Amino acid sequence: MDFNKRKFVQFVGILYLLSHGKPMVAFENMKSFLELLKVKHYPKKHLCDNASWGMAKAFHTIVMQAMMLALDKVNVFTMF
Repeated sequence: MDFNKRKFVQFVGILYLLSHGKPMVAFENMKSFLELLKVKHYPKKHLCDNASWGMAKAFHTIVMQAMMLALDKVNVFTMF
């Protein structure tokens, strides 16, 4: 069960970083911040490359789907 909680903290941390234009590798630097907040389920190890890219690919897919849905609702689309 703790493994899932650690993955959730990792997921939320990476989503936060990416939404603020920060690289995923910055997650490792959040350790002291999360400890200060007394986050109990902080991952003890850094993300492996596969996990990071899997999360990034999932975020990309979600964003692209949302953009396509938004564009489908637009009557006129122009690019300047």
